[in-house]
Amino acid sequence: YPIETWEEMKRVMRLRFVPSHYHRELYSKLRKLTQGARSVEDYYQELEVLLIRANVVEEKEATISRFLGGLNREIQDVVEMQHYNELEEILHKAVLVEQQIKRKGSSRSGSDFRKPSFQREVKSVFTPKTEAKSPGFVPEKGRVRTDGASTARTRDLKCY
Repeated sequence: YPIETWEEMKRVMRLRFVPSHYHRELYSKLRKLTQGARSVEDYYQELEVLLIRANVVEEKEATISRFLGGLNREIQDVVEMQHYNELEEILHKAVLVEQQIKRKGSSRSGSDFRKPSFQREVKSVFTPKTEAKSPGFVPEKGRVRTDGASTARTRDLKCY
């Protein structure tokens, strides 16, 4: 019998080329899907693809619940404190929370996050010198040394 509609064509093609276990595996992946180590954006994209491939049509609240349930706990806890009507709003907030967590994590890796990075990372190259290095050394009077560096410079030397 001839195929007369596009829907009929898709049905016949699926029966012919899609294995019987394909949808079962999709449903299983969808049920087990969590954010894990991937970004919120990647997790959301994977969720969307699986919902479309599995041909799942569900209430908006069910999809929101599914998305929230798969988020990493730290992000989920912050996002659940807010009230949202749309999945896109929740996605946007989750991405912002993820970025904030990354910023906090990078600032904790430094020794003192209140100081600018250039002050944190610079180590003193100079070590304080003692006033008496040799037995015959006498410090100059009336001159205060602030940096601990030698006061004698090559330009100050006179050759005879």
